[in-house]
Amino acid sequence: MQSMRLSLFTPVAPLAALDSSLKDAMAAVVDESALSRAQGCDEMNTLALAAGIRLCANARNLSLPLFEKWLNPADREHMPGIKAVQVFCCVYRTAKPWEVLLQPFGIRALGPEDMRFYHIGKAQVAFETAREHLKKTKAGAKP
Repeated sequence: MQSMRLSLFTPVAPLAALDSSLKDAMAAVVDESALSRAQGCDEMNTLALAAGIRLCANARNLSLPLFEKWLNPADREHMPGIKAVQVFCCVYRTAKPWEVLLQPFGIRALGPEDMRFYHIGKAQVAFETAREHLKKTKAGAKP
């Protein structure tokens, strides 16, 4: 594996704030949800059990106090694992935590509506390119 050399211009700030940004996003989702924190925690445990996913390394179930720590941006000791974020997103039906995780890499999470517009735009560009090619061909020019 090749190591990466950082310079003064390397954007490390978004990576340094990634933990608290993830927790902020998760807390905002929970605060906007109709589910209470206890209900969300129970739903996560139910889904994880059904899927055979372990949310915590040291416990069989996610406890409400640990869930609260996952939602607290000031708590840098307790971070949800990648599978826990996945279960969280399924329970709360959101991709906001993933968007936060992908943002430092310039990647966006697209929902069904965004994907629809993406495909429409891609088809429009292909159509315009084909129309331009046809126009050149009719005029006798080489494409």
